[in-house]
Amino acid sequence: MDLIIGEYHGNLNHYEQNAVNSNEFDLVTDKFNKIDAGRYSAPAFTDLDNDGLLDLIIGEQDGNLNHYEQNAANSTGFTLVTENLNNINVGNNAKPVFTDLDNDGMLDLVIGNEAGELKHYEQMSENLPVQFSSFTAMQT
Repeated sequence: MDLIIGEYHGNLNHYEQNAVNSNEFDLVTDKFNKIDAGRYSAPAFTDLDNDGLLDLIIGEQDGNLNHYEQNAANSTGFTLVTENLNNINVGNNAKPVFTDLDNDGMLDLVIGNEAGELKHYEQMSENLPVQFSSFTAMQT
């Protein structure tokens, strides 16, 4: 199992589990894929377009979401797609997470921000390009 952790300076730290069923991880690199998304980077992985490749979405200090796509299955290489996924900006320090909240088979994107708000976006269709629409904003 791998663990990718964003940090204040924008780098992504890559850790690997050191044994099966272990809760210990060893640092592989403090510059995963040489990605620097800016301060307060917050990575999230999902497969946005069901192509079998991981999409890496990184929230950043400016509130934007950087989108990278995995180069090949089982690869640690990622290529930048856009620095502003769907022109979403939630204010300072975007922290994204993906799930299917309403069990409709499409992704929901929930993004926390510095103000303590949770912004909820729903995937509009399974077709490409993947688009999200604002659903609601919840104050925590």
